[in-house]
Amino acid sequence: MYAAIAKFQWNQLFACCYCFKRHRRKSGGYYDHRNKEMDYLNTPSRRSSGSASSTSPTHASTSTRQKIIAGHDPINFWVIRDNDIEVSRIQPGSTEGNFFWDAVRDFIHDPSQELIDCHQPKPILLPTGELKKPYPWHPDIVDTQIFQIGSLAIVAVPGEFSTMSGRRLRDGVKKVLIDNGWPSDTHVVIAGLSNVYTHYITTFEEYQVQRYEGASTIYGPHTLSAYKQQFEILAAALAKDTTVDPGPAPPFMLQEQISLLPPVFFDRPPLLKNFGDVLSDVLPVYTKNSNVNVTFVTANPRNSPHLEDTYLSVQFKENDSQWQEVYNDADWCTRYEWIRKNILLGESDATIYWDIPSNAKPGSYRIQHSAYAKHVLGGIKQFLGTSSVFEVK
Repeated sequence: MYAAIAKFQWNQLFACCYCFKRHRRKSGGYYDHRNKEMDYLNTPSRRSSGSASSTSPTHASTSTRQKIIAGHDPINFWVIRDNDIEVSRIQPGSTEGNFFWDAVRDFIHDPSQELIDCHQPKPILLPTGELKKPYPWHPDIVDTQIFQIGSLAIVAVPGEFSTMSGRRLRDGVKKVLIDNGWPSDTHVVIAGLSNVYTHYITTFEEYQVQRYEGASTIYGPHTLSAYKQQFEILAAALAKDTTVDPGPAPPFMLQEQISLLPPVFFDRPPLLKNFGDVLSDVLPVYTKNSNVNVTFVTANPRNSPHLEDTYLSVQFKENDSQWQEVYNDADWCTRYEWIRKNILLGESDATIYWDIPSNAKPGSYRIQHSAYAKHVLGGIKQFLGTSSVFEVK
């Protein structure tokens, strides 16, 4: 699996390099950006026809389930007919709800008439914009950004734009930039998903059809108009070199997060062992393209997330006898496997795997493991474990 993912990433890199060399155009020039947080609840905007419009509080639609039904649907819509239970399938473009799921929805939260009217013709499965417990079910504050690299503008969109909505947004931003002094060969690209996820964004016409993408446009039929208006404001500020109001700050909900994962109570090494001891050591000699693995006495990795750090280190011995880290847990050729051996006693093992690359430098190596153990009486302490030295030829 890891090799397949790595190969896929390399194929993407080669394709990008090919496109870069073939279509390269030197950008150069000025680098800048504009950013603004946007309150997407009832944001006023104007459609291309000039008529006023507004976004709406979010909700999940019955028609959104079309994508699940296209594959395997674990939660079917059941209907009783002639004392037999049948499955009621939702057809693409459905604008009608379902008696059973409407009842489930009303039990959770009965949507307001304002929400129903605002999202017409979309049927409401869950009024997520009106659900605030234990915290908001969908974001109200949305981050919008635009970047400049010379005559290239990168529009960082917080959702999945349909082809036509992306074209309309791109054309609108480009026109604003050129009208405010940018060159006629200005290039605008849409970059998503960026900063926050707000599902799909379709055109007003696509929304009326209510297929999967339109049904997944959560802020209502005028979502694109509001995004287009917002990014054109940012584009004008970028072209005129003026500042923009940062907008409302999104809520900080880190302390409100609910976790169903039990805490780490304590860690304990096996009898006559210490944290970091080697249980299964490396072999003396390996060749390139072979696999190295070593198992340590360890503790629960959730004691420390190792931010900006690593659980493992493959180290190479330099000529001056100093050990230099050459690979860690961020590399595709390494893998860290933690196994809880005894829940009641708090014992666990960690096996570190290293697939030696074909371009690995011959010489002496060792593998080091770093983790934190939680004492039964409280307190967390770091420990290290180191394998024997082995040769790579």
